[in-house]
Amino acid sequence: MQPPEQTRPDWWAVSQVAARLGYADSFAYQSPAEIFAEYAELSGVDNNGSRDFDISFYAGISERVYDDLDPFYWPAAKSVSAKPIRFFAKGGFFTPDKRGRFIVTPVQDNKDHGGAAGSGKTLHLNTGRVRDQWHTMTRTGQCHSLSTHTAEPFIEIHPYDAAEARIKSADLVDVSNALGRCMLRAVVTDRVAVGSVFVPMHWCAPYANAARIDTLVPSVTDPVSGQPALKHAAVVIAKAKNLQYGFAVSRSRPVDNGCRYYATARCDG
Repeated sequence: MQPPEQTRPDWWAVSQVAARLGYADSFAYQSPAEIFAEYAELSGVDNNGSRDFDISFYAGISERVYDDLDPFYWPAAKSVSAKPIRFFAKGGFFTPDKRGRFIVTPVQDNKDHGGAAGSGKTLHLNTGRVRDQWHTMTRTGQCHSLSTHTAEPFIEIHPYDAAEARIKSADLVDVSNALGRCMLRAVVTDRVAVGSVFVPMHWCAPYANAARIDTLVPSVTDPVSGQPALKHAAVVIAKAKNLQYGFAVSRSRPVDNGCRYYATARCDG
């Protein structure tokens, strides 16, 4: 995408700040190629195979070669060659004996991870991604062709759990716990296990008013790694009690008029 007029790239802005802090000589970059070349060189400093990431083969890359650079496998050490090497192609870990190091951490009941509220069967919530969206759709949500894959936030429910809750495919579903509530379109499928549901994490306020599923994820982290418990929340589901809903095509983004549920997607043209 061509940038809007009078804009500058991020690397330029950072360099300007550095210069004003007195580090102009160290940030005298003229192009992304120069930054990448330095990055590649640093990956090989005092390395000698001691660190897994090494792309020092590209330390002297020119701007022309950088602009034409194809994706490549790493490591690509300067002392060896740029011949493609598939890291861990035969398994193993980056340890002296090539064996993994596992740390036992306390297991916490997922009922303590969100505290499912309301009546109904407690289900295990799994959040993740879908093929054509990225993070909170700040860029991908503006592309109409990507919305043709999945235009609306959804929840995948196993047929057994859906039958128990009297939910059918395409029903709107309330998903809740003590932390909050979402409303999503039901996809009844055996892609998920009995007792589990899956919800993508991409949709937020500009594209749906009740689909921010991460609001149902508790602020609990692993005591060793600090990893959030993004895959370990408890929820309950129920068929939404909406009297009616509809579809609209508009030249501009609709204004939120207080509806319990809406989802928007860009159309071609």
